[in-house]
Amino acid sequence: MDIHNGEDCVEICVELPGVKEDDVELSIDDGVLTLKGEKKSSRESEQSGYSERSYGTFERRITLPSNIDVDSCSASFDEGVLTI
Repeated sequence: MDIHNGEDCVEICVELPGVKEDDVELSIDDGVLTLKGEKKSSRESEQSGYSERSYGTFERRITLPSNIDVDSCSASFDEGVLTI
């Protein structure tokens, strides 16, 4: 997670490899940005009979500066990178 503070904005960039956009939830409450998600992945090899599954949830909370206008916040998700 990278956080860049500008004079009038904050940019947060989060790499979420293997996470689908539908599995990420963002909310802002009382000046705190909450990022929640779930990673689901599985790998199987029919030749060797090998399979591996991993699941897990994550949550991060970031206190935003008081001068941030939460109504003008936006987010984009592109190829496993979430930019807020």
